[in-house]
Amino acid sequence: DIEQSVGYEVLLEQWHSIVAGRHAIYGGVNRRKDGSDYPVEVYSRRFDIDGEARILALVRDITGQQSLARLMEIIVRSTARHSGGDYLQLLVRELAEIMELKLAFVSRVISDDLKRLRVVAMWQDSGYQESFEYDIKGTPCERVFGDGLVVVPRDVRTQFPEDAWLREQGIESYVAIAFYDIAANPLGHLGIMHSAPLGNTDVIEAALRVFGCNAAAEIERMQLHGALLNREQQLETLRSVNKRLNSNLDAEQIMRGLIQAGQQLTGATAGAWGLLK
Repeated sequence: DIEQSVGYEVLLEQWHSIVAGRHAIYGGVNRRKDGSDYPVEVYSRRFDIDGEARILALVRDITGQQSLARLMEIIVRSTARHSGGDYLQLLVRELAEIMELKLAFVSRVISDDLKRLRVVAMWQDSGYQESFEYDIKGTPCERVFGDGLVVVPRDVRTQFPEDAWLREQGIESYVAIAFYDIAANPLGHLGIMHSAPLGNTDVIEAALRVFGCNAAAEIERMQLHGALLNREQQLETLRSVNKRLNSNLDAEQIMRGLIQAGQQLTGATAGAWGLLK
């Protein structure tokens, strides 16, 4: 039996709609054999067979939808006032804690050939972990950037025997999604891992799709901010060079300043100058 979650007036209106040949959709609560309740959505419609009225009712379990809605509401509320690295840290913590998972993480691509990633935010076993870089060959992460989404609800260590880290951490399940910049270039990925098999991964997958876009936007914004800071530093160096050229310093002092500026602009570790006779 389904217990409806609507009032008498709404129920009566739905019944009149069904009798008139129209359909009705309403929410309710169903009960499992073990006595536990779960939310459902019911679609009802009248039809006739040999002149006799019949009512068709389709019942759909919406537990996953409600769980996803609650998850998204909590994460959005907790991260609304944060940006950049703080946002990413809060995001992985909320994902892991709300869904009771071993860890959640965000990475970014650090090589054009997609061979190395840097984990920029990770919450594992109730604590933040330091950022680190790693080669993705033989790991589930390597497949993510080929398929876009990887869902391994169990036996992930068996499927990726080359990944020693999975064995060391006792990882059993893995779900991750790749995200991209505005030019469709791989930017990083957002994922979760757990020490036990995952039964229903639909909610996790849906959450990663939504918050993967947010993570991509934050990482791209952080990179842009870093580029702007670097550009400002370059301009300041050039202003310093111009000031030296217009000063009363001797030639040797000016050249030393130019070499130092050149190192700052190019990243060179050494420089030299000389005079032709």
